[in-house]
Amino acid sequence: MKLITYSLPTYLQYLLLIFISLCSTNIQAQGCKLHLDNLVDVEIKTNTSSGNTHYNIVQDNRNETFKVRNSGGSCSFFISFSGSSHIRYLKSAQDKIAYGIYDSVQRNNPLIGLPTATERNIQKGAFKENETNKTFTYFYFLDVDDAISAGEYSDSMQIELYEGTLGNHILHDTKTIEFLTNIESFINVTVQGGQGSGKKTRLHFGTAKPGISLGFEININANTGYDMLLESQNRGVMRLDSHRVANTIPYLLFKDGHQLDISNKVQLPYMNTIHSIPVVRHDFIVTIDEFNYVLSGEYKDTITITVMAR
Repeated sequence: MKLITYSLPTYLQYLLLIFISLCSTNIQAQGCKLHLDNLVDVEIKTNTSSGNTHYNIVQDNRNETFKVRNSGGSCSFFISFSGSSHIRYLKSAQDKIAYGIYDSVQRNNPLIGLPTATERNIQKGAFKENETNKTFTYFYFLDVDDAISAGEYSDSMQIELYEGTLGNHILHDTKTIEFLTNIESFINVTVQGGQGSGKKTRLHFGTAKPGISLGFEININANTGYDMLLESQNRGVMRLDSHRVANTIPYLLFKDGHQLDISNKVQLPYMNTIHSIPVVRHDFIVTIDEFNYVLSGEYKDTITITVMAR
């Protein structure tokens, strides 16, 4: 009886030790020693250009190269990029930009992380005996379809290096990298109405009479908030300068139905367009005011409109 109670625990312990030994040697039998190298933070460089109705963000750089190094024997391995979705976001305090990581410039296979990744979502390779490094390249693309406000954007990602396959693997190394981009402030100002367009126009009233009105509009395409400053050269009057004694015809300037006092510089309220449509239209009306007898001739004034990013 004592012999039975003594040998049963010994037998069970012997089986358990064999089972553990079999499991622990399954993935490590090949003796690879892997690590990631040359992985650096990525600054995505962009240029901003604009037309009259929209602006475009053009990405300059698109890929990065890194290495997997091996100081051991032969083995297969793969690399995953943390995240469960192919849509990632660079974020600022007020906005975000979608972007993606891919295995080629064609963008057929997005690179993501475990456990979501399939064979097409990882980068993989194998080392033969005496091979010490492999080179890999990944591609990144901004997805900018809508207006994006100016500012600094960033996101971080963990890159993981595994020995084995998706179904049977062991982690060897991880690196965290940061993606950054700076969207510069951009403002494009155009004028329409009157005799001209672009950066300059001319309102021609013909024979001056009180109450005659002409209009123009200022279109501002911007990815940032801005201030607008108006300055009348003659402080709100049209002048005849061909005589020593200046003759003047006063006029009134209205913006969106509100009269502006342009006897001095006028600074309009700050326009925050970060969360609105990128192109804002500002309508102005110029109306000739009452005046007495004046000499005949051509009367002029110039209004300079300055738009400044804040």
